[in-house]
Amino acid sequence: PQGPEVRRALWTSAIEASQSAEDRHNAIYHCAVLAASEGNAAESERYLRRAIAQAPSWYKPYWTLAQVLVVQNRLEDALQAANRAAYLADGRHPEVTAAAEGIRKLAAGE
Repeated sequence: PQGPEVRRALWTSAIEASQSAEDRHNAIYHCAVLAASEGNAAESERYLRRAIAQAPSWYKPYWTLAQVLVVQNRLEDALQAANRAAYLADGRHPEVTAAAEGIRKLAAGE
């Protein structure tokens, strides 16, 4: 477990990067990962949607968003995000395709 000082330092670094880094979408994505690691699905979703707005053709935030939405039992939204991630990954990342298929089955009640 991380102490509060470590978490605070991670958040400070991530937020600063999300405002000034060349690859802001990646820094914003890491804010989402930090939020998820703290069990804050709503905050994670907010950051993931910001990352998507910054880099709409990057598969990773869609893929992670799908997983966050599954945890929230928002299966239709998760399926939509997973399908988009799979489309953008274009077969280059089999784990993304597998996640989309798993969410399809979950949404269908299989």
